[in-house]
Amino acid sequence: MLVDMAGSENIEQAGQIGFEAKMQTAKINQGNVALKRVVESIANGDSHVPFRDSKLTMLLQDSFEDVKQKN
Repeated sequence: MLVDMAGSENIEQAGQIGFEAKMQTAKINQGNVALKRVVESIANGDSHVPFRDSKLTMLLQDSFEDVKQKN
């Protein structure tokens, strides 16, 4: 599985500090944290995997389920 993640580096480097940029950065960070939680849950063999924490993880749920079954 390959996922290209958005990053907030360009926003910060460009000096955009407006409300819209801050909101975009917050959403990117939330998605990244949710993905990290899902990967950690699968790696730990947890019975509950928090797929519903973000749209990204909900979209990738089927792919993660395949990986989880193979392990």
